[in-house]
Amino acid sequence: MSKGIVVLAQNISNVSYVAQAEVLAMSSKHTNPDTKISIITNNEVENITLFDEIIPIPWNDDAKNSDWKIENRWKIYHASPYEKTIVMDTDMLVLQDISTWWKFLENYKIFYT
Repeated sequence: MSKGIVVLAQNISNVSYVAQAEVLAMSSKHTNPDTKISIITNNEVENITLFDEIIPIPWNDDAKNSDWKIENRWKIYHASPYEKTIVMDTDMLVLQDISTWWKFLENYKIFYT
């Protein structure tokens, strides 16, 4: 069964959420090297090797004219490449082993933090 972390990152004029997602991916890879992590974005990703998959935002960008960029979060459920998914915000870090999370979340298909 495939499992992994998914993060939705859409930059705004003064914040690079993709850069934040890259730092999240670095922290995840450092503390949990076997955990898959994918990003959903329409922005350029400089460090593509940090992600197992880079997924374009499906069905157009519903947050095109928004500063909050929350209008596309529902699409994560459909776009996740994993059977079990933890959705994380871009401003999070993974600082320890999360294998106990997977055990706790066995009864969920997707879990938003």
